[in-house]
Parts: sequence; C-alpha cells; structure tokens
Amino acid sequence: MWVNSALASTHHSALRDRQLAAVLNGTGVESPEDVLIQAISSTSSCDTPANRTLLALLKRFRARAMYLRAKVSAQALGGPKDEQVKRSPRRVEVLDHLISQTLLLTQGQTLRQVSGHGPSASGLTQIAALPGYQRAYRMGCAALMTGIEGSNPLDQLHSNFSWGIYETWCYVQVLAIVPRLLENCTPIAHSSAVGAQLSYRFSLPNSRSIDVLFQARFPSEQAETNPLARSISRERYPDILLVDSVGLGKRSMVLDAKWRSGRKNVLEAMESAHIYHDSLRLGGTPPTPCLLLLPGDTCVPSLETDQFIEQHGVGSISGFSAQGAGLDRLERRIEQWLNAGG
Repeated sequence: MWVNSALASTHHSALRDRQLAAVLNGTGVESPEDVLIQAISSTSSCDTPANRTLLALLKRFRARAMYLRAKVSAQALGGPKDEQVKRSPRRVEVLDHLISQTLLLTQGQTLRQVSGHGPSASGLTQIAALPGYQRAYRMGCAALMTGIEGSNPLDQLHSNFSWGIYETWCYVQVLAIVPRLLENCTPIAHSSAVGAQLSYRFSLPNSRSIDVLFQARFPSEQAETNPLARSISRERYPDILLVDSVGLGKRSMVLDAKWRSGRKNVLEAMESAHIYHDSLRLGGTPPTPCLLLLPGDTCVPSLETDQFIEQHGVGSISGFSAQGAGLDRLERRIEQWLNAGG
C-alpha cells in the first residue's frame, strides 16, 4: 500500500532507478523505506537564455536613454544653445517616457524572474528560432544603433528627415484650412494640368476651382514646349501650390515649408521665396505671394507684416506648428488671397 501511494506522487522518470525497480520486482535486498529515489522533474520558468538576452538588451537601451537625457538637459548635443533650449522640454518628455516604460518592463511579471547572467550563445540561438523574440531583439538593436554624435551614415534612424515630415504636415494643414474658408467644400483627388505628387481640387460655382498641390513640378523653359507651369531658370518643385482658376484665368500662391529657426537661418531660407517669386510662371503669371512656413517663434518680424508681403510678394509665417499662432495667421492670409480672386 505504501509503494502504491509513493508511486502515485513520484515523477515517472523515477522508474528508471534500478533500486526502485528491484524493490518493485521483489528482488531487492533493501526495504522500501531505505530506497533513495532520484527523479528529474520540469517546472515552468521565465529564466531562460532568450529572456536573459532580451533583459540585457533592455537594460542597455535604458542606460542609453538615461545618458541621452543627461546630454539633453545639459544642452550638450552640439549646435546652437538657444535651439537646444527650445527643444529640450519635448526631448526630455519623450526620453522620460521611454525610461519609465523600460523600467515597467524590467519589473514586470516575466522579466523580474530572470537572472542577470546576460546574453549568451544559447540565448541568441533561441531568439533566432522564435519570430516574436527575433523581432524584439532586432528592433532593440536598431534603436541602439542611433547615437548622438559622429558621422557614420549607417548610424541613422530609418525614417524621413524632420523637414520632410514637416512639409507633409504643412500640406495636410492647408488641406484642412481651405475647405473651412470655402464653406466646407469637399476636396476631390484630381489629376491637375500641373504635375505634382498630390493634387486636390475644390470645385466652386461659376466655373471656379481651387487646386492644392504638393510638390508641384515647374519644368525648365527649355525642357518642354509651352507648359502651363514653367520656370524661367532651372526646374523647381515648390512644396505647396494653390491655384485659383476661373475660366482660362489662373492665379497662384506658393507656400514653402522650412524646418528652420533663428534669424540667420530664416533670412537664408528667404532665398527660396524670392527664387519662386521671380522664376515660376503659371499661365505666364508669377505666384503671389510666396511665403515661408516656419515652425519656430518669430525672429524676423518685418518679414511677417501684411505691408511687407503686399509690397514685395514674399514673406514668412512663423509659429506654424501644432497649436501655434501661425495656423490662424495662414488661414487669414489664404482667405485674403481667395477673396482677391473672387
């Protein structure tokens, strides 16, 4: 009876023990109470080589984020100090979020059971065999590849440049502004006579239409014969082009997104506004006005006055960012331009 109850609570691997087998067969010399049973049993554990490797990677990521936060707080990233001061609050906010999230992961139910032995060959082998682990490890390594100094072309994030993102964002904002001014007229994707990456048309009464184009193409005068849009110098691609068409008559306005700030940088960027105003022709007429859209605070106030823009046909609008004052200023400027053609 004792043997049966003992076997019921013993792992099946214990049956491989020769002493126990002899006792069960009745050929053993030992008493059942004197038999020492050795058995191998399995238990559920998160302390695996793969998890140890991921934990080590996560700790490296957190250490890198904390190091970068210290550099940001001290404005020690390089470049103008005043520009770093403006960007520091947002950068610190993002880094603090990353640091807190990694801390939550390391203290979570899974990783807090993992010992700190670090990565190993067996851990990397397990990770390579498991798609979920493989993706996490790959993305973690990619995050650590991005440094704060150096010029290694491979040490970059695989995302669009800041100015490219800003150009697209500005175009989306213009597409939101125009229908409000046209009493919620619905835009329709339209193949414009002016080549562009994106083109939307707002149709109005009396054969009038407003086109909003992204990266419109103005070929060089010698490149094509009598194009609707042309450049009297080399080929140009303004970021945002608004075209007001009534019958055969056309007016245009150019908005050029510039990821710039600081007086020197803004004045240098104004070159593009002058170039577009002087070289572009739509139906033989230059665009007016040609304005820069800038995300930062106003640093050259004279460029933003109505008098300057009306007199020279060029200018700038600062604070064109989320919740920035430039959104309302551009809406008023577009409204003036639309009313002038209506």
